[in-house]
Amino acid sequence: MAISFPNIPASGLFVPGFYVDFDASQAAYGAVTRRAILVGQTITAASNVPTQIFSVDQARTLFGARSMISRMVWHYRQNDPLGEVWVLPYADVSGGTAASGTIAVTGPATAAGTISLYVAGGLVSVAVSSGDSANSIATAINAALAASPYIPVTATVSTSTVTLTAVHKGTLGNGIDVRVNYRGLGAGEALPAGVGLTITALSGGATDPSLSGIDALLGDVEYDFIAHPYASATPLDVVKAMLNDTAGRWSYLRQTFGHAITFAPGNAATLTTLGAARNDQHHSIFGLEGTPSWASDIAAAIAGVHAVAIRADAGRPLQTLTVNAVLAPPVASRWGIATANGLLGGGIATLVARADGSVAIQQSVTTYQKNAAGVTDRSYLLTITMYTLMEVVRRLRSAGVSKFPRAKLAPDGTRFGAGQPVCTPSGFKAELATEYSSMMADGLVTDMDTFLANTIVQINSSDPNRLDVLFAPRLIAGLNELAVLAQPRL
Repeated sequence: MAISFPNIPASGLFVPGFYVDFDASQAAYGAVTRRAILVGQTITAASNVPTQIFSVDQARTLFGARSMISRMVWHYRQNDPLGEVWVLPYADVSGGTAASGTIAVTGPATAAGTISLYVAGGLVSVAVSSGDSANSIATAINAALAASPYIPVTATVSTSTVTLTAVHKGTLGNGIDVRVNYRGLGAGEALPAGVGLTITALSGGATDPSLSGIDALLGDVEYDFIAHPYASATPLDVVKAMLNDTAGRWSYLRQTFGHAITFAPGNAATLTTLGAARNDQHHSIFGLEGTPSWASDIAAAIAGVHAVAIRADAGRPLQTLTVNAVLAPPVASRWGIATANGLLGGGIATLVARADGSVAIQQSVTTYQKNAAGVTDRSYLLTITMYTLMEVVRRLRSAGVSKFPRAKLAPDGTRFGAGQPVCTPSGFKAELATEYSSMMADGLVTDMDTFLANTIVQINSSDPNRLDVLFAPRLIAGLNELAVLAQPRL
């Protein structure tokens, strides 16, 4: 019996002694680092450099406390406090325009009270004294905004009008929500008597970063959760190209994988149109009409929820998971089940508001709706399917690379000595079966008999150094709907 050692020579060793080689191929184990990366705009730091972030304070120091990217880090950390997170900061486009809006104040106040002003979902409290004029109240609002270091606007005041300007150029500034008394009378929020506010929504923001070059910037580092807030055609197409199966991160040449998550503001009609224009299994676009929270913050928060859940179990459905630090829309703006069902079927993932005001994932879907022939296809509709597939393929790769490093390849039936590093088609299939059994125990796949019947392993007919594998896992399904026919008997 000839045992093959990786380093100890078969002959020519004359000095007496104990010699040992180490080979971890049969004991290899470990988990992939499921990194997240947040893509957004910076105020201060150099852009286009992926940077690992260890704390929210670090992000605020590097990129500006009011910046989009530092806010994204904070919202991500409210949902994933421990996972590895990186950022890819983009500078504002030099020719872009920042959105602006106004708050016009009327007065005077006839009673003392507090103005509860919400900007991008953040509360700014403004104290008002009885007798304060409109001008003095506007000045107080301006001062309170200046003293709120994480609000993504700057402010100026002229007589009784406060002008708000987004800290970043681009269309995302148009989505910075400004409102008063979000929590209502039940939470003690009401304008002081005699005070009126007329809010003109921010608008006029134009020209977002195109995300051009993002693929080269990320390179072949694995990022499983790619959060960004750009839901227009150009950046969506750039990210689609980066992740595609032919030459992108999911291709056979790269196998770095990853899934993109974004949030698109707008009503059901707008989101329906957006979903109909997309068809990408590597992208999830979420919607939640009427929320005061900002799109970039929501995208980061959702990515954090996905990261925690997928790291724990890459096969478990994502519905009902709470999304922290995202504000629910008012009751009148919330979608009914018919609207949500239509959006989900049309490639738009949905969030849902609970009775207590919290927000949860209703269902996480991709924008994939049709196959290459243009026929309706639901195979890649659920986001969890892509993460389960990612996990299964990685484990398959690990089994092949770890258990057969520098192996020789021989046809079935070859008689070779025990201990020889020889791989045969049947031997490799047996290793696949072992790994499949492990994945089945972990709740990722089902039906071993069908897997073995459909999986083919053979030496390539043209290249004797190549092993071809038809790998046919049956991914585990999720319990998403429970249908009950109630037939009472009287």
